Amino acid sequence: MERSSYDETDDSGGIGRWFGLSISVVKTDSTCGRRFILERSWELVQARPFAGYGSGGFLREYMPRQADYFRRHADSGYAWLAGEVYHPLNEFVWVWIEFGLPGILLLLGGWAWLLAGLFRRRDIFSRMLAVSLCACVIFAMFSYPLKYPLASVIGIVAMWRVCAGMSGRIKMNEWGWRWVGMAGVVVSVVALIKVSVAYSYEYEWSRVARCALHGHSREMMPRYADLYRHYHRDASFLYNYTAEQFYAGQYEEALKTAKECRALWPSYNLSLLTGDICRAAGKYGEAVQYYVQAHWMCPVRFAPLEGLYYAYKSGNRPLMADSVANVIFRKKIKVDSRDVQRIKKEILEDMRHGEKMVP
Repeated sequence: MERSSYDETDDSGGIGRWFGLSISVVKTDSTCGRRFILERSWELVQARPFAGYGSGGFLREYMPRQADYFRRHADSGYAWLAGEVYHPLNEFVWVWIEFGLPGILLLLGGWAWLLAGLFRRRDIFSRMLAVSLCACVIFAMFSYPLKYPLASVIGIVAMWRVCAGMSGRIKMNEWGWRWVGMAGVVVSVVALIKVSVAYSYEYEWSRVARCALHGHSREMMPRYADLYRHYHRDASFLYNYTAEQFYAGQYEEALKTAKECRALWPSYNLSLLTGDICRAAGKYGEAVQYYVQAHWMCPVRFAPLEGLYYAYKSGNRPLMADSVANVIFRKKIKVDSRDVQRIKKEILEDMRHGEKMVP
């Protein structure tokens, strides 16, 4: 189990092609991969342009969309580039997918308001902040600066600078300023408490995960169950919990947790893990479905095909197992690795001898 020439035909629409072409002047694998991601992301925007998909919408919707594309375009050259995707590599597209048209308009309006306020102040520091904001906007068209602390610091300082200029024009008596100060203290205390609580849970999770990683998954289950009460809406925790339940042999509980995780984050790794759980639990038909889903999400990977081979063989479908084995032997390798060579070697030996125990 894994832990963590191009098809020019697309139906993503003119704007989607414009997004893709804007970064594909030089057709390296990286730029073509970005073009593919933006085109699929624009399909999501087209499906719900006004309302969006809500917080976490990109993680919920993108990988199934990618799998659907490769089902319809099995010979696409983009399959050679496909991998797990966590962000559309464009902050404006991400905001549009998550929060719809109101979100993108609010983002652009806030950026324009900050720039206008900074340029009105005319001092060198404000101008430097304005230039830095423009750099962040350019960066946002090709990456995800909102996830970096520096971009957040620039935005916060810019807001402080603009608001400081506005407050200088607002006349307020002594009691008014006292209320503002008290509100600031209350907000600071509440934020400090929340950060402290969050840190304590994160620290406990890291300790539990480290113990489980050293072979104590079964012993860590009660502590994972305690953490679940706090993290039951956290996709990363649910994935980790699912994996450790699997390693502890709690297959039915792992499938239940995987279902909760899938509602938030139907990723390639989760599909692969769920296939392994179903196969270990003897649910070979369900395992096949999850391995097929994982395969179409990332067609270049070998791990889903390995799972399919053993699921078909364990489910007494030898012809299908042989068909998958032939695909594995003919499949072109993108990045040669020990794992890929192991898969090919083990399946070849299994087919030759027919006596090897199914893992």
